[in-house]
Order: sequence, then C-alpha cells, then structure tokens
Amino acid sequence: MEEVENLIKFYNDMDNMKKYPDIMCVVFVFNSIDTYQNDIHKSECITSYEQSEIVNAFRSVSDYVISFNSEDKFIADIHNLKQKFKYVLVYSMAQNTNGIGRRCLVPLICEHYEVYNIGADFYSSVLGGNKSLMYEKIEDKLGVYFPITYIFKNEEDFSNIQDFYQNKKDFLLKPNSESASIGVVKIDVQETTYKKAIELIHSHYEMYGTLLIQQYIEGKEVEVPVIHHNNAYFAPEVVEIVFLNDEKYLDYQTIANENYDFDIYKGPHAKIIASVACRCAEILGFSAISRIDFRVNETDIYIIDITPNPTISSKSSAHLLFQHVFNGDEEAAYRMLVFEAIKKHRLLEPPLYASK
Repeated sequence: MEEVENLIKFYNDMDNMKKYPDIMCVVFVFNSIDTYQNDIHKSECITSYEQSEIVNAFRSVSDYVISFNSEDKFIADIHNLKQKFKYVLVYSMAQNTNGIGRRCLVPLICEHYEVYNIGADFYSSVLGGNKSLMYEKIEDKLGVYFPITYIFKNEEDFSNIQDFYQNKKDFLLKPNSESASIGVVKIDVQETTYKKAIELIHSHYEMYGTLLIQQYIEGKEVEVPVIHHNNAYFAPEVVEIVFLNDEKYLDYQTIANENYDFDIYKGPHAKIIASVACRCAEILGFSAISRIDFRVNETDIYIIDITPNPTISSKSSAHLLFQHVFNGDEEAAYRMLVFEAIKKHRLLEPPLYASK
C-alpha cells in the first residue's frame, strides 16, 4: 500500500538524523506505584522496567530526556524547561486525578504553557474518558455494528437489564471512564441470577460511576492501532489478541496476569476493520496514536472499545504493529511520536520533514 510505504519512508528519513539538536528535550510524565494515591488505578502505574524502556527509546533520538514521577513535579519545573530548551516535547502517561478527566491534566498544561504534547491532545483525552460520548459521536456513521449497549446512570436503567435475560444474551459491565479493562466483568445469564446481576451492577456503580451494559459478542478480539500522519489516518495492520488459557475476553485479571499475547490478524475482515478504525479516529479527531478495538465473528464486526492514548510499551498491540512495520525496531512507536511532532510543528528546518 502506497500510504504505508510513504509512512515508512518518512520514518526512515527522520531516523537518518540519529540524534536531534540540544535545543530540544523530550519529557516523560508518569506515575509510579510508590507515589500514586488512587488505589483503583494502581495497575496503570509505570514500572521501573517500563520507565527505562520509554526513556531509552526517547534517548535514541534526543540527548536530553527528562522524566517526572508526577504531574506536580512536571508543572513545578515547566518554566525551567522552557528557559533551557527551545522545544519541549512531552509524552504523558500520568493520571493521578479522579473522574472522567484524570488523563487530561498534562495535555491541558501543555496547551496552556505552549509546549509540544506528542501524545493524545487535550480534546482527545477528554473524549477518551467518556466511552458513551465517543459511541454517540460515531454511531450510525461507520456502517458497522456496535453490540447492544445501555448506559446505566440510575435505578430506572435496570429495566434494560431484563432484555438480556429475556433474550438469553450474556453481557459485560464496563465503567464508562475506565481503561485497561479495569472493572470489566462478564455476566453469564445462565449462571448469574437477575438478582445477583443487579447487586453486581449496584456495587460497580458505587465504585466507578456511570456504566456501560454491553452485549457480549462471541468471536475473536482484535485491536487496531491508528497513526495520525499528514492530516490523515493509517492502520497498517490489524492485531489479534491471542488468549493463552481459557480466557475469551480481556478483563482486569487477564491483563494483570498477562494471560494473553498478540499476533498479526490475517482474517478475511482485516481490510474493512482497518478502514473502519481509521474512519473512527478521523470522526473523533484523534491525534498521535490511537486504538480501536473490535470483536469479529464469521459474518460481522463490532466496535467494542476506543482509546485515544493506548499503551505502546512492549506488552501492547501498538508495539507489535510498529515493530512489524518498521523493520523490527523495538523503539519505533516512541520514536514515531517524536518524528510526527517535529513534522507537525515544523520544529526543524527542511528537508527533515519534507517526506510524504
């Protein structure tokens, strides 16, 4: 495909520079489990191994890489960074705040202080914390199915649960503002009484707030990392989740125990899935790297989740895709974020960003 060939050429041209000038630094903002205050989300903290992986990847393109173990530390030092460097590029995985906007603070700070956020921008981050809003924005615009999904906000919404029991359809509980499968629970209507399901929904609502009650779809689960490049969206490959034991969907425990792996999906729906994922990212106006998740069976494809700021470290579908597309480069995802920011904001002189 010509678009992917152009993307690879752009990456190689930028990579030929090796290290970029000392007028630029890359900042990594994260939360470690030692300083994180929010117990529910401690699974999304960055380990020392991940921190080393990310910092080393950025050091392959910049001599100046600075990491901050909290939003507060980054904010306190931002004036010093701006005085020392002409260009401050920021990659954030920090989320040590509560509610729908917990991933949004660093992107907002970047906009306010006019430094370059190389991950999901503020608008994308706000959308990413509200699954129901994202669904609403793309519903009926993509020509594919969504599983039957109800929003649970109050007692009146219990009537929708009866539909699943009457039609003998299993369903999932999904917190509206969570990621990384936090709080995802499957309800088997044959094994779980209606009364027990109501109790589970109550306890989930008390812990997570607004919930999605979503029909469970049998089939394969695939993820599509989408790259924003030259004001267009590209999905070079579709990645299949390979479950290592008897799991059939990604819940918190499966992720925590790493009972899954990834492979390039070669099924008959690959092209249409990639096309739908790109269109979805375009409608939502995502920046940088995003990801759209699907369930796929023999006849149909269903969008089941959307994230504007996916994990791109070594245990991720994005990592596999970038490694596969960019010649086995283990650091390609992080390097591409830097390259795209340089091109988008025209930070260095041509011909560095002149490639298609």
